[in-house]
Amino acid sequence: MMKKLLSLSLLLCTSIFAAPPTSPAPNAQGTVGAPQKTTGFNSIILTVNKDAITRQDIDARIRLVLLTSGMPYSPEIVESMRSQVVKSLIDEKLQTQAADSQKIIIPAAQITEEITKLATENNMDFEKLKTLLKEQGIPIKTLENRIRAQIAWARYIREYLKERYPAQIQVSDQEVDKLYTKRTQDHDQTQFEVLEIFLRIDSPTQAESVKKDADRIYIDLQNGANFRVLARQISQGTSAATGGYIGWIPKGQLDSSVDTVLEKMEVSEFSQPIRVPLGYRILMLLDKKQAGQISYGQREIVYKQVITPFDDAAPVEEQEKAMAQIEELQKANGCANFEKTAKILKYEVSEIKRKFKEIPEGFQKLFTNSPVGTTLQPIRIPEGALSAMLCSIEVPGKITKEQTPEEIVKAKAEISNALEQDKTRKLAERELIMLHSIAYIKNQIEEAPSPTETKKK
Repeated sequence: MMKKLLSLSLLLCTSIFAAPPTSPAPNAQGTVGAPQKTTGFNSIILTVNKDAITRQDIDARIRLVLLTSGMPYSPEIVESMRSQVVKSLIDEKLQTQAADSQKIIIPAAQITEEITKLATENNMDFEKLKTLLKEQGIPIKTLENRIRAQIAWARYIREYLKERYPAQIQVSDQEVDKLYTKRTQDHDQTQFEVLEIFLRIDSPTQAESVKKDADRIYIDLQNGANFRVLARQISQGTSAATGGYIGWIPKGQLDSSVDTVLEKMEVSEFSQPIRVPLGYRILMLLDKKQAGQISYGQREIVYKQVITPFDDAAPVEEQEKAMAQIEELQKANGCANFEKTAKILKYEVSEIKRKFKEIPEGFQKLFTNSPVGTTLQPIRIPEGALSAMLCSIEVPGKITKEQTPEEIVKAKAEISNALEQDKTRKLAERELIMLHSIAYIKNQIEEAPSPTETKKK
C-alpha cells in the first residue's frame, strides 16, 4: 500500500506550479556535487582575453540553472551542465568585451530593474529573490552578470553591428512582396511560433562534444526542465535574452531540416537536437497555423476541473481515501459523467473556457494529445490534486474575408520584421564565431573543463 501511495505521490508531483527542488549546500571545497581535484573555491579555471572565469563563477551558474529551470539535483546532472555552462560564460565574456570596445555601458539601475521584473514575475520583490539566491549559494552577481551580458550584446548588435553592416540586414520591398504573395497564394502554407535553444559549433573538432551537450539538454527537458529558462541561461543564440523566442516563422524561412521537424511536432512539444549549419538547435513549438486559418493557440477549449485536497503530511488513511477519489475521477467517461462523479464525491466542479494559448505551457502538454471526454493525468498544485477533463475544442475555420489595406500594411510589416530579425540573428552568430576565432582563451588548470581549444593570438 505504501508503494501505491508513493507512486501516486510522484505522479502528482509533476506540477507546473511546484517550486523547483533545492540543491544541496556547497561542500567543503565550495563546489556543487563531489569535490574537485583542484583546491580553492575561487581558483581561476579559464581566462578569456585576460578576464577570469573562476570555479565559483561556474558552480554558481550551475546552481542558478538548476534553481530556475526546476531540474532535479544529481551529481550526473551537475556534471552534464558544467561544459555548457562554461561555454555560456565564455560567450558572455566575449560579448561584454565587444560591448566595452564600443564604450557601451550598462547602468546598474537597468540591471536592477530587470532583476526586479524577474522577481515580480515570480511573486517576489528584489530582496526576497536576493535572499532566495543566497540560500542556494548563488551570489546576486551571478544573475547580474548574465543580465548585463544579454543587454550589452543586444546593444552591441543594435548600435554597432547593424550600423556597420547595414546591407547584410536590409530587407527590400521585393523580398517582402514576394513572401507576402507566396503566403496569400499558398493556402496550405504553415506558420510556426517557435522557441529555440541554440548550441554553436566553433570548429569541426567540437561537433561531437556539442552534440553530446545537446543530447543532455534534451534529456533534461524530458525530465521536466523549463525550456524558456534553459534557453535564457545556456542558449548561444541571440534569442537567449527573450527565453529563446524567435517568433512566427513561415515554412521555408528556416533550414529544410528544421521545417521537416516542425511539421511533425504538436503544439507545446520540443524537438530532439537538429543539426544546422552553425551548430545544433532544439525547438519548442508554441503555436502553429495554416494560411487563412486561426492559429491552434487561438482555439477556444472548454474543460472541467476538480481539486481534491491532498496533504503529504496527512495520515496514511486520509491519503488513501484521497487517492481512491482521484482514481474514481480518472475512470469517468465524458464530461457529464465526470461532473456526476465529482458531485457524488461532494467536490465542486469548475467549467473553464479559454484560448488554448492562455493555458500555462506545462498544462498545454496534457491537453495537446488528450481526446475529448477523457480525464487528464492528475496534477499536483498547492491546494491538492487537480483533475481535469477536456470537454470541447474549437475546430478552426477558414478566414475568408479579404484583407483591408490596413491589414495588408500590417501583414507586410510583420514579414519585414521577421526577415530582419532572421538576418540579424545570422549576423550576430557570425560575429560571435569571429570573436571566438581571435580570442585568447587559456585553461589555467589542466583538468578543468575545456569547452574550446586554447586559441593563439
